[in-house]
Amino acid sequence: MSYRILIVNNQPQMIGLISEKLKQLGHLVTTPVDSYVALELVSVGGFDLIILDDQMSLMNVEGFLESLDEAGVKAPVVLLSSSPDAVSDSGLIGVSEIISKPFQMDMLIECVSGLVNRN
Repeated sequence: MSYRILIVNNQPQMIGLISEKLKQLGHLVTTPVDSYVALELVSVGGFDLIILDDQMSLMNVEGFLESLDEAGVKAPVVLLSSSPDAVSDSGLIGVSEIISKPFQMDMLIECVSGLVNRN
């Protein structure tokens, strides 16, 4: 089954790697240029999952998640974090899973599959 996945990350190489793997698995992947464009896309709706990096440009993770919550977005969020202990203690709204960077691609794919199949 094909799912619509939004990747919000400011590292082109990382976006390319994740996007390519998800596309190989048959998913429809959208990679906006920044967090504000991502929020505009999410407001239109239709995403089954959001992959979010904790080192976003223009907007911090908390602000992005708060905007998702205010917009009523229910898509699960996978947070890629270079400091998972710090973010897990902060109780981020709407984060379904936190994956520590660096990570194995298989771990991310397994997480994505579990979340989209659960929803």
